[in-house]
Amino acid sequence: MTNQTEVRPKAAISPKTKPLPLVVAQFHNLPDEARINSRCLRILLGGIGTTTFFRRRKAGLIPDPDKFNTWSVAQVRAMLSSIKEGA
Repeated sequence: MTNQTEVRPKAAISPKTKPLPLVVAQFHNLPDEARINSRCLRILLGGIGTTTFFRRRKAGLIPDPDKFNTWSVAQVRAMLSSIKEGA
């Protein structure tokens, strides 16, 4: 009997994906006073990358965060609605 290793095609191996942060999953239930970080905001903006995120901030498309580097949910909702209306 020979020692054979099983070779699986790459498509058969499922990639490990990270679950959504609870803040993103429950965004519609958050109060307007809640704060979110840049990772959650990037996910809400369609999963954009870090570089794209900072380019959009520099261009003024994303408002500047507060001194704790977070955004209020009310501010994010207003930004998302203006993006939706513009599309």
